[in-house]
Amino acid sequence: DVILILGVIMAVLFFVVSAVLLALRRRFVATLWGYAWTIAFLLPVMSIASIGPLAAERLLCLPSAGMVMVLVPVVARLLTSRVAARKMVGAGLGVVIALLGADTMGRTRIWRNNETLFTAMVREAPTAPSAYANLADAIAERRPDSALALYEHSLRLDSGYVHAHLHAALLLSDKGDQRRAIQHLRVARELVPNSDMVLNNLALAFRDAGEIDSALATIDRAIAARPSGSAVLYLNRASVLMTAGRTDEAADELGRALALD
Repeated sequence: DVILILGVIMAVLFFVVSAVLLALRRRFVATLWGYAWTIAFLLPVMSIASIGPLAAERLLCLPSAGMVMVLVPVVARLLTSRVAARKMVGAGLGVVIALLGADTMGRTRIWRNNETLFTAMVREAPTAPSAYANLADAIAERRPDSALALYEHSLRLDSGYVHAHLHAALLLSDKGDQRRAIQHLRVARELVPNSDMVLNNLALAFRDAGEIDSALATIDRAIAARPSGSAVLYLNRASVLMTAGRTDEAADELGRALALD
């Protein structure tokens, strides 16, 4: 991470300094294309428009190409003009390649799978609730009890972390502990009252606990929160109705589910 931060700082400094070179020397006019490219792809990620964090992160890969366009003409001029500069740049590149190579080899072990990745995240950011919850997601299928403990630790760090409430409820429901599952889902409903996913999961927990009226009322709220319709919600409403022995009504809900999917 330190190497990455230093690299970014050096790139920004070079970007600023090369602007002065461009102003002083007409022979560096080719770098204009690099500046135009970099600025063009930085604009969408400068809070001008909301494109989402994942898209913004991916889009940040493009300005680096513009920085290379700025770098190559300037370095090419330096390397053809002075032997000392050529040696200095060569040595610097060698050091950077060696450091980045070592960093990559070290991180390959961390990125082997989700468990190794989020184990490292827990170690490096022990106060981040998402680290514990994501590690729990990675091991939930093989070690549900350990995953549940991780979700609970995540909630001790942030009691309003909806992801941990939802996934802890799923594990508890699988273990047959519907009472605790419903507690988690009720908290999640208070945090995001109009989430059809939370309401859907709460309805299924009520169903499994034998509270059919509560299950029907909750799944109806979930359907109302999704005006465009959802085959999954109608399928789950049919499941609640079948549990109650109301098979004719369940058949109608399955028809609605098929119409949507």
